[in-house]
Amino acid sequence: MLEATATIIEVSHGEKPRAVIQYVDGVTTEDVPESIYEILRSHRGDVEFFSKCEVVKIESRLPGLASITIVDTPGLSSLTEANQRRSRDYVRESDVVLWVLNANHLGQIDVKDEMAHVARMGKPIVAIVNRMDEVESSPDRVIRYVEQELAAYVRAVFPLSARNAYDAVMRDDEEAKQASGFAEIMRFLREEIREERDRVKFDSVKSSINAILRQDQVYHESFLRQLAFIREQVAKYHEELDYRRVTVEDRIRTLLESRIHMGFLSKELSQLDEEMKRIRFLHIPAPVQKIVEHMFSQDAVSEFWDRLKDDIQKEYEATWQESINELDITFARNIETSLKKESEAVQLSIAKISPGAGAEVAKKAFEGGAIGGAAGAGLAVYAAVLGPAAAYVTLGSALAAVVPPLAIAGIAAGTAAGLLRQSQEKDRLRKEVTSKVSELRNKLKRHADTEILPRLREESRRIVDQLSSRFAQQLYNGWGEADVDSLEQDTRAYLESTSIMLASAP
Repeated sequence: MLEATATIIEVSHGEKPRAVIQYVDGVTTEDVPESIYEILRSHRGDVEFFSKCEVVKIESRLPGLASITIVDTPGLSSLTEANQRRSRDYVRESDVVLWVLNANHLGQIDVKDEMAHVARMGKPIVAIVNRMDEVESSPDRVIRYVEQELAAYVRAVFPLSARNAYDAVMRDDEEAKQASGFAEIMRFLREEIREERDRVKFDSVKSSINAILRQDQVYHESFLRQLAFIREQVAKYHEELDYRRVTVEDRIRTLLESRIHMGFLSKELSQLDEEMKRIRFLHIPAPVQKIVEHMFSQDAVSEFWDRLKDDIQKEYEATWQESINELDITFARNIETSLKKESEAVQLSIAKISPGAGAEVAKKAFEGGAIGGAAGAGLAVYAAVLGPAAAYVTLGSALAAVVPPLAIAGIAAGTAAGLLRQSQEKDRLRKEVTSKVSELRNKLKRHADTEILPRLREESRRIVDQLSSRFAQQLYNGWGEADVDSLEQDTRAYLESTSIMLASAP
């Protein structure tokens, strides 16, 4: 790994010499290796040019390349972030890292931090001290010095004269290969690193499988937590609806009592009082007779009853709608908060299992499958729309069939004539009218208690059941309770099996 390298260079075996520069924008330049070398040399020190280069691929007919690919990367402390990132990616995929040092500058070894990072990836590092033909010190002394400095990170240290090795390979001179140090490096790579490579690959595959299983456990455990949260929210939503039902019923009952006792025939009583003030003689004038006759007619009772039903229905629906909107917003925010906390918990767990995965990878995994199926989609959708308002809450025909009782109609029918005939004095007439109005109001109140309120209670219970079912269906994403129970059992069984698998892994 040469610090002077400005871009990624892959050297592999090919039937004929060729080289290609691949740029990050997809454009390529292909020619013989010598021409590509000249392009690279002409841009020496040009950071902008090399930042646009993705990789340089060189193919050679050298027999030594038949079973290996050599990748020369920029240093891990490269000037450009892109080069540094690409170098780390290549290191992760490599079987062995050859760390090339310049024998003329060993006093400036400052690569320990980067070596430590590569060592933590589990990659064997072999230090190669190049340009040994240019120094006066003995190879053994140079190697001892490097071993003392880098022993904690490298598997082995070898001296090399790349220039002499190249000449020896081109002449096929085995003795010169030995003298250059190249032959010993190749023997080490073949006999020791290749054997270790197979073991490292097995360990790597095993580690990857274990990591995948542990990540999968994290997702399924998250699903079970979310499922428990859903069931808790469904139960709480039903309880809250039932509490609101009692509140709505109390409000409507109070309104009914107030409207009947304060509103029924109150306008007519005021009109009667105004006309009574004008009476100077004992006989009852026609305007008063007309008011009394209307007050105790079926029309007056029916008109009041129709207005009362309309007002009660509007108040009932508005009160329920207000309660439902409040509940939907409250529960949606609770769900949104829960989703955020669960996402953070999953990201933290995934980061511990796979430190290199990154928060974004864990986040996408959570969104795509961590709570999955019924739980994930239902919670996410409900939280996103803040709970759709239940616009269908309506009494429908619940009150339409409620009519004034026949008893009230019967009382009203003969009341006016009797009062006008028997009560010739205005004070006596006013008193008798007030008494009869009070009697009618009590009749209406009892009728409301026996007809309207039971229907409202029945309707409220229907609304509670309907809204609870809607809430559960949204959170369960349309799944039935039996399906969710079965899914939970299967999830727990799966987690148990993966735990056994991880515990018994070789």
